[in-house]
Amino acid sequence: MKKRLVDTDILSYYFREEPNVAKRGNEYIEEWGFLSISSITCFEILAGLRKREAVEKEKGFLEFCQEHEVLGVEMEEGLQAGRIHAELQKKGEQLAVADILIASIALVNGCILVTNNVRHFSRIKELEVENWLGKI
Repeated sequence: MKKRLVDTDILSYYFREEPNVAKRGNEYIEEWGFLSISSITCFEILAGLRKREAVEKEKGFLEFCQEHEVLGVEMEEGLQAGRIHAELQKKGEQLAVADILIASIALVNGCILVTNNVRHFSRIKELEVENWLGKI
């Protein structure tokens, strides 16, 4: 199975134990030993938890991050993000910077991006996307 990078929305469904996402996520963990998420997803989840002052959930999330793989933005990811941003702008399309960074992390690390925003990310032609929320 090719490596996956789990986007923020799918990770939220995983934490809420949505049946399809939990099943696919757990199968993936059985094969790989961990889920891969981006440092951008860490930011987005942590910001939401801090905003709600969800202290116990924050502790649990930080433990989750220690047990799983967190991929960050280095030079190669930054360069890839710049290319994606420029290509989208040339086509007159917009995508949030956070999403461009997540896409660049997936591409540089050879991952399929797991997201519920398939149409959103499918504008990045070289990015493979799949949705664990749908029927299995």
